[in-house]
Amino acid sequence: MKRTALSLLLVLCTAGFALAQSASPSGYAGEVVRELNETEGKLVSLAEAFPENTWDWRPGEGVRSVRETFGHIVDGNFLIPSFMGAPGPEGYQFGQSENAGLGKSEMIQALRDSFTHLREAVTATAGGDMIREVSWFGGSTNTPRGIMLFIPKHLGEHQGQLIAYARMNNITPPWSAE
Repeated sequence: MKRTALSLLLVLCTAGFALAQSASPSGYAGEVVRELNETEGKLVSLAEAFPENTWDWRPGEGVRSVRETFGHIVDGNFLIPSFMGAPGPEGYQFGQSENAGLGKSEMIQALRDSFTHLREAVTATAGGDMIREVSWFGGSTNTPRGIMLFIPKHLGEHQGQLIAYARMNNITPPWSAE
């Protein structure tokens, strides 16, 4: 009985792994998607860990609040892929989420939606010319490959910012509490 259950579990895990692998692009873009998946999980769990009454907390005057920082991440996840030819949702304006005052559950859903958009943009770009020059911030140029390198860096910066915010509010990031 144990052997049958173990065999069934192994088959299900292998099938799940194969399905997850087939949904991601291969190569560099696949590596980026794997990073996005991990970062999304951490950011969503961190957003869930912040009590609603801490969402307007900020460490000082002129610095983004918890809510504004999550909104900035959402905005970036919709804006940055536009440089690779994958614009955000129709009618979406940069700054829309950062400045909207979304509630906690709305922001968490927006965060999830923005990561879905980001993964789709990276996957769609993976089949094209990854080293072509595209417009970038400040009138400079970049490449889709360079933008894919920038995305985890941008997310990591704000993840670190939110970890510091959490610690300053006596909140332990869920993945480090495990």
